[in-house]
This record gives sequence, C-alpha cells and structure tokens, in this order.
Amino acid sequence: MLPPGTGGEHSCGAKADVLPPVVERHPGSAAGDAVVARVDALAAARALGAAEIHPRLVYLDPPFAADRDFVYSPRQVPADASAACERVAFRDRWDGGLDAYLAFMEPILNAVRDLLTEDGSLLLHCDHRASPYLAVLCDRIFGLGDRGPRPRAPGFRNELIWSYGLGGSSPRAYPKKHDTILWYSRGSQWFFEPPRVPATSMRMRGQLKKAPDVLAIASINNMAAERTGYPTQKPLALLDLLVRAHSEPGDLVADLFCGSGTTGVAAARCDRRVWVSDQGADAVAVARERLLDLDVGVTMRSATTSASSWPIRRAGDRWHVAQIDDMPLESLAIGAWHDGCLDVSARWSTASAGDSSTAVDAPIQPADGALEIHGTVAGFSVRDAAGRAARGPLPP
Repeated sequence: MLPPGTGGEHSCGAKADVLPPVVERHPGSAAGDAVVARVDALAAARALGAAEIHPRLVYLDPPFAADRDFVYSPRQVPADASAACERVAFRDRWDGGLDAYLAFMEPILNAVRDLLTEDGSLLLHCDHRASPYLAVLCDRIFGLGDRGPRPRAPGFRNELIWSYGLGGSSPRAYPKKHDTILWYSRGSQWFFEPPRVPATSMRMRGQLKKAPDVLAIASINNMAAERTGYPTQKPLALLDLLVRAHSEPGDLVADLFCGSGTTGVAAARCDRRVWVSDQGADAVAVARERLLDLDVGVTMRSATTSASSWPIRRAGDRWHVAQIDDMPLESLAIGAWHDGCLDVSARWSTASAGDSSTAVDAPIQPADGALEIHGTVAGFSVRDAAGRAARGPLPP
C-alpha cells in the first residue's frame, strides 16, 4: 500500500522530532504568518511538539478509508491540456482494511492530543466509513467528555454534521449528503465562540442565531471561483466558521492533512497564525499558491530535495523557462539564495502548456548576482541549478 497523500511518490517523512528545513521564504506585505510544509502528519505533530509549538486548534481532514485513488486536475492549465495534466493526488487504499486505517490514525491522534494547548481543540473530519470507529478511538485518547458522567471533563464535546446537499443519489438507500466533524478538547477548559447563522423561523426572520450542530453549507460546485481542482477540497465558508469558533486572532491553527490548503486560507484571513502540512507534492503546491495570493508571509519547509531542474535563459528583462516533459510550469519564483533558503523577490503563476518555453518579466538583479529560480512543475518543487550562470542572451 502506498502511504496516503503521496500520490504514488516517495514518502516525505522528516526525522523524528525535527522540523523539516526551511527551503523558501516569501516576506509578504500583508499581516500574517504561515508555514507550509511537506511532511507526513505524524512527523509534523511530533516535530511541532518537540519544538514547543502548540496550536490552539488542529483541524484534521485525513483519508476516509474510501478504498480509491483521488485525482488532481489543475485548474490553471488550458482545457485542452487538462486531461494530460491529471494525476493521482493521494491513494486512500489500505492493505488490511479498516484495522490498518485505524492503526495509521491512532498514533497521529495521540500526538495531536499532546500537541494542543491546554485549552485547545481537535476537529476531526470524517464520514460514514470510519466515523464511529474514530469516535471510539478519540474517546479513549482524549476522554469521554460530554458522553460521560462528568460534564466539562476533557474529551468529547460535539458531533457536528456538515450537510452539503450536492452530489448524486442511489436507488438502494438514502442519499449520503453529510460528513461528520468530531470535536474533542484536550482539557476541561476550552475556547469556543458560538458561530451565528441566519435564522430560519418567521419569528426571527432577518436575525442571526447560534449555529446548531448541523451546519448546512453547500459543497464547492464545479464552477466556483475558489475551486482549485484538488480532490476533497472543502468550502472556505465551512472552515471560516470553524476557525472563528475555535480560535482567536493571533492563535496558531494547524492542519496536518492540508490538501488544498483551505484551513490555512481561512485562518490567515481571520488573522490567525498558520501551520499547514501534507505529504503530497500537489497538496503543498496548491496550499502554497493560495496563501501567497493572500500576500501573507509564507515559509516553506520540506524534507525532500528538488525533483528536477529546467533550462533558463535571460534576454534583457525577460526570462525564458523551458518546460519539462511538456508538463506546465505552475508557478515561478525568482530571488536570492542564502543559506539554503530562497528569499523571494518576485513570483508568478503561469498557465502555459504545450509551448516549448514560458517567458516572464523579471526586472530584478540581486547586487551580489546570487540569483536562483524556484518553482512548481506538475506538483514537484523544482530549482534551477544553473540559474547563477544563466544571464546571457538567448542563443540563436
């Protein structure tokens, strides 16, 4: 079985209790502090704890034990090239079935419990396949909470229902139109600011009321502007509600199966500090771009090395970047490389596919000449190894 989140690539586990090294920094002009890391969930939780970095909220949207592959279809490529660019984002298959899946989740949940602040919360997103088993597992790790005889005891607080409405139906059974979000607190005190939603009764028409434990929020339709093409992407409205309810401005919010990065986007927009990580290359690339679009400061961490490099030539103030294996260049950053980390001076997102090269304006030249190129091609983080010497005109 391939580890979930790898998309068929090598595993991206960091050394035990050590944060992955910084490989890229984007200063950003807006207030905010975000870390995007390519590392598996267990290694991330243990390393954050060892570094005494404790989030007040951890949201987990792990694989659901669905026994299938999930495909990423990049939205930024032309329609006629999209099929060629589709690839497996992660594989949710388990040799050993549900027992193997729960054995995978148990150490992660234990590590998350130890990681949280004393008044911190876990929100665990799951569905009908594993939610009862994960609830029993969390009861054992966090405590019975409101299920037990002592109110306010650590542990279980709520079983939230996300009712999303969209999707198909079956003639054999009621349509499955909801996911489950299990809320557990680490301690007997926890932060909670009840979210408010529009009232539906005639008596309170036009007013707001406290949200119940059933959250009726539409899933992302195929034409939605926020859609990234990453499978399992959750709507920003859902994560915005959860982040505001379970954390305050300035708190650290973490998502260790970040997928498309919606948790990070919601947290950054709500003035929270952000840690998002995933073991998959596509997930990290998409999350990175969405956070950069908010212009907050972003630090990239990765335990992996560059997968490849590409030829690059400069003609005046334009850089020409050749494609790799006809795959589109999804993002590009240019800056100075210092101590193993790229301090980014400029960046672009491109939508080129099928051309022999991509040309971008780059009117920058570091005083020391230590110019480097860093970007994302087909989900891989790549760096131009010859960038320092590639300053001449294009060859004839």
